[in-house]
Amino acid sequence: MISLDNPASRVAIASQDSRREADGAVDPAPNALAILLVEDDPIFARLVRAALEPSPAGSEWTLTLATTLADACASTATPDLILLDLTLPDGRGLDTLARIRERFAFVPVVLLTGLEDPDIEERALTSGAQDYLGKDELTPRSLRRVVRYAMERHRAQLDLLRLSTRDELTGLFNRRGFFMAAQPIARLAERAGRAFVVFFADLDGLKVINDTFGHHAGDEAIRDAAWILTQTFRTADIVARLGGDEFAVLAADAPADKIDVMRRRVAKWQVERNTEPGRLYGVSMSVGAAPWSTASPKSLETLLEEADADAYTSKRRSR
Repeated sequence: MISLDNPASRVAIASQDSRREADGAVDPAPNALAILLVEDDPIFARLVRAALEPSPAGSEWTLTLATTLADACASTATPDLILLDLTLPDGRGLDTLARIRERFAFVPVVLLTGLEDPDIEERALTSGAQDYLGKDELTPRSLRRVVRYAMERHRAQLDLLRLSTRDELTGLFNRRGFFMAAQPIARLAERAGRAFVVFFADLDGLKVINDTFGHHAGDEAIRDAAWILTQTFRTADIVARLGGDEFAVLAADAPADKIDVMRRRVAKWQVERNTEPGRLYGVSMSVGAAPWSTASPKSLETLLEEADADAYTSKRRSR
């Protein structure tokens, strides 16, 4: 058993059932709520654990402790909820929240702080926190209520977000969703000095397909293009339909020398789609790319414009 008194360690703090599971008595609940507590005070961490134990009837959760902001951001697992102290050895105030939100863009955050600032609650909520609880207000009832309400609000917000950021025809991100999902990845890559590539893909001949076979066939061609791109790129990449016959992709951790490889993959999956039996038309895409690197830092908007221009050049060459 690792002690909470060791500030250099990340400690798994579980409910009573979860501690029995760690001893081999039970398996972890498949739908347990994973809570990450970012707190450097071992005494307060024990209070949080005590306030959350035991899990209420009908629900289970596990609590993991990170004692520094760097430790929390280095986590390879994505929690369901974050309880965040605003005063840490390597972060203070709302900058701490901003860095957590950058690392875990779509995870609800509840602030736990002893700061005496009458304006901090309002500023924290407008900066992306789901809720706020003063450390002097911590009780089992208040903490459980905050956790429950934060998760309920977050689920409702996600439902609205999915409706507003997804393309109805393809299920991909729309333009708004692309920038919302791609910006945090781009910022992390820039901070870590990692290269990435923005691709722009234009579906060739959509008007001809619409005029010849009807708009239903045109919709199918757009879905074909979406399928080709999702087969070409990884699930960690951001694939979007910007509108009409235009698509965009952010390929994370991709150096510039992989651009031709990705273009060949697009061509391969086009052949795969076009050789299916019973097809009335072929699908082809003009693909442009713009790499980001520390030697040539550019905004996401600029990269998309350059990739669009490169796709146009590619289309003219193919003609």
